[in-house]
Amino acid sequence: MSFWNRLKNLDKTFSWSFFGFLLGAIGLPLGGFGVWAYFNSPSPKLTYEVLTNTPVFDIREENVDKLQVVYDGVDITNSQLTLQVINFRVINNGRVDITKSMYDPENAPLGLRISVGEIVQAPVIIAASDDEYLKDNLKVEIVKQNEIQFNPVILNSRDYFTVKLLALVPNGTVDLQPIGKIAGISKIKLNESYQESVKIEPLKDEKNASDTTLNPIVFVACVSLALGITSSLIEKNRNSKT
Repeated sequence: MSFWNRLKNLDKTFSWSFFGFLLGAIGLPLGGFGVWAYFNSPSPKLTYEVLTNTPVFDIREENVDKLQVVYDGVDITNSQLTLQVINFRVINNGRVDITKSMYDPENAPLGLRISVGEIVQAPVIIAASDDEYLKDNLKVEIVKQNEIQFNPVILNSRDYFTVKLLALVPNGTVDLQPIGKIAGISKIKLNESYQESVKIEPLKDEKNASDTTLNPIVFVACVSLALGITSSLIEKNRNSKT
C-alpha cells in the first residue's frame, strides 16, 4: 500500500482534529526549540580586570621643600605626574574557546591603550592559567608610547593571563581602554575592580546545566499538552453541534 493510500485510510479513521494535533505537536515544539537554541547559543567573551592601580611613590605631604622625585630625568613631582604600577588580567570568561583564527591582527590586534600618559617600561606577564603554553607563545610589546599589543594565542574557556606594566600619568589618573577585535565579541569589557577582591566567578551557564538540558523537554511536553487539550475541546464542541 502506497503512502498516500495509507494517509487516506487514516483520514477515514481519524478526524482532522487529530491530524492537526499531531502536526502541531511535532512542528511547534521543533520551531520553539529552534528559537530557544538561537537565543541561548554560547558566544565568546573576553574581559580585562584591573587588579591593582597604585603609585610607586605615595607622597602625601605636598609642601616639602627641596623634595624631588625624578624618573628618567623627569621631575615627576613638579610636573604633576605619577608613576603607576598597573596589574590587569585578561580572561576568557565565556563558554566558547577563543582560537587564533578569531583574531584580526592586521586591522585590530588585541591590546590595551592608556588614553593619557606613557608606558615607560616593557610590560611583563606575571601569571597565566596555562603556564606552559602561554609562557611559550604569548608575547606583549609596546607599539606606541601609550599602547601595548598581544599576539594571537588560544584562550580556552576560563583561561587568563596577568600583565604588569609601569606608566607615567598626570595626577595619577589612569584611563585604560581595551583594544582589538575578536570574532563574535562586540565589545571587550573592562572591569576596574581593583579596590575589591577579584575572583574568577563560575560560569553562569554552568550553574544551571541540568536546567538547560531539561528546558527543551519541558517546553515540548507543555506545548503538546496544550495542543492536546485544545484539540479535544474543539472536537467536543463539533460533536455537540452535530
